[in-house]
Amino acid sequence: MTFILSNQNVFDYLIERGICTSEEQAQSNVERKYAKNFNLLLTLPKGRKLLVKQEPHIHDGKTAGEFLREWKIQELLQKFSELSQIRPWISEVIDFDAERSIIVFNYLDEYRDVMNFYGKETTFPTEIPIAIGTILARIHSLTLERQDYQEFCTQTLESQSSTTTDISDINTQW
Repeated sequence: MTFILSNQNVFDYLIERGICTSEEQAQSNVERKYAKNFNLLLTLPKGRKLLVKQEPHIHDGKTAGEFLREWKIQELLQKFSELSQIRPWISEVIDFDAERSIIVFNYLDEYRDVMNFYGKETTFPTEIPIAIGTILARIHSLTLERQDYQEFCTQTLESQSSTTTDISDINTQW
């Protein structure tokens, strides 16, 4: 049976995974964040925030496997120390449950979605796209034509593809 995350069961799930405690639950707030995935923002005591996301199930409990790709990026950064300079630009995953297609991030308070920013602000400073372009160029220069990175991602995706609908769809995106 497919596990469906909700406002009511999110703390039971996180306690089961050892991510938070029942004491923290009593002093916490849960807020739904509307997006293509089911997203819950949890504000815990001492200012700690978690973003808990569950990928939608397509059919037969299967998903598109997008979170698996996100987790592979985290593993790639851990395995290849020369990529450590990329870490500050990527949200920190603290737990990934492939079977249930749930991923938990430390939430970045200073994060702001570019689309929301652009829609709400009357100006769009050129510093923003320059910074984004610089970061993307740096990532590209560090990873361009690195067969070892390609093989790592493809190999680990194939070995953990049980929750995805078709592994060939994932491999073409690397």
